[in-house]
Amino acid sequence: MRILAKTTLKDIFVTLPDKKHLQFFIELLSDTLRFVEFSLSYKLGSMKIRLIGDRESVMQSIEIVKTLSRMFSTSVVPDKEGFYAHHLKLIQQVTTKIVSLESIATVLNVSGYSSRVIDQTLISKAKIGEIKEIVLQLYEIIQQIPNKVRIQAMKRVILAVCYKTQFLPDFVIDKGLKNNYFREHKSSLSLTESPENVIGKLINDLSKEEVKNEYNKSISNSVHSMRILSRFVEDK
Repeated sequence: MRILAKTTLKDIFVTLPDKKHLQFFIELLSDTLRFVEFSLSYKLGSMKIRLIGDRESVMQSIEIVKTLSRMFSTSVVPDKEGFYAHHLKLIQQVTTKIVSLESIATVLNVSGYSSRVIDQTLISKAKIGEIKEIVLQLYEIIQQIPNKVRIQAMKRVILAVCYKTQFLPDFVIDKGLKNNYFREHKSSLSLTESPENVIGKLINDLSKEEVKNEYNKSISNSVHSMRILSRFVEDK
């Protein structure tokens, strides 16, 4: 005889000042609450969330909802100076990618968004939707960074410069070595100056028209080489 677990029902009330963020919050709940069913009603800045499931899952979900609500509120409602507080867990929940807060803050700063990191929170004038787009692009760049870039400060520099210039990591690294911003020792790269100095100098160097032409030519040559290789493989 099969014994069914007793179903528990709990209501929890959380604050959401602006209804325009409701759909976004529902999507977060749907991604997070995987072991309970829930329903939601909204009225005048307050939400009632009804959780249904076995007692242990419901009690755990109550704490998840409370935590998520606190993080969500500071991430969609700015303070008096226009800054949002985006917690690392919320960023990872929204993007499903892992990128360091320091790297995100650096990229935001070179992109014109005043940003800083306090503990596990990104304080920025960028909205969570803008951060999501940036993180997804940074994650793609990370996949292209060679293994010899091991130091976090180096990765942060390359991510910021690649994002700002839209150049590939190998090209940025080559220019950094030639201009003595990077040094290579035992198959590992390091910085010769502070990250902020190198970022500023590299972005300035790579913004020159002759460098852009050189980059475009190198990309064109790479595409041509790949086509030749592809035809060679097909002929075999």
